[in-house]
Amino acid sequence: MIPHARAVFLSDFLGPLDEVELALTKAADRGVRGVLLQVLDPGEEAFPFRGRTIFESVGGSVRHETLKAGELRERYLDRLARRKDALTQLCRATGWQLGLHHTEDSAQTALLWLYRALDGGVQ
Repeated sequence: MIPHARAVFLSDFLGPLDEVELALTKAADRGVRGVLLQVLDPGEEAFPFRGRTIFESVGGSVRHETLKAGELRERYLDRLARRKDALTQLCRATGWQLGLHHTEDSAQTALLWLYRALDGGVQ
């Protein structure tokens, strides 16, 4: 990244955080300001699953089948909350901003937020 540029990291950030942390700290060390925008489906935050459920990554490389999805809910939501907290702490430490966009919402809302965040208008 070019020193003192602006950058956007756009992801669900549900994968390994070490690569995100490395990239973000390198960027911050170069004076790059930016935004992490986490994109989640409402189902990922509500975890409405019960009974037999197959969870599969978009690319199909990760797959998990369970007969009792409801029993996973509390642990999953706890891990999601810890992930969001880790992203918040990472952004706080590097001076970046963290946003959250839900796939059910208009992309226009996320783009407007990104524009304002990159301009320094939101915290």
